[in-house]
Amino acid sequence: MTKFAELTSKKARTAFLRTKLATDQAWATKGLIRIFANQTADEQSSETTRVHNNIGFTGSDAQILSSFAKQINRGRIMSAKQMALILKKMPKYARQLEGVSK
Repeated sequence: MTKFAELTSKKARTAFLRTKLATDQAWATKGLIRIFANQTADEQSSETTRVHNNIGFTGSDAQILSSFAKQINRGRIMSAKQMALILKKMPKYARQLEGVSK
């Protein structure tokens, strides 16, 4: 089984992350929290995208994924429906997570 740290190319690491974010709840949840943490404080509190700096959630995902990240940070367990949405949305952030994972 290949590990992320063993991958040498950015393309391979991004593909690995995309797969993990779509299939592994732990990876998707950690990725969600990491992306949320990279947003500005204003974006976190307003659950929107205000600064177009290629960091954080897209405008269409900001509200729902920020809400989920806040709930997880408070210790709440996501429902099956919420987790399915996280698994569906998080693969698009693989490139961003690859960039901050070094």
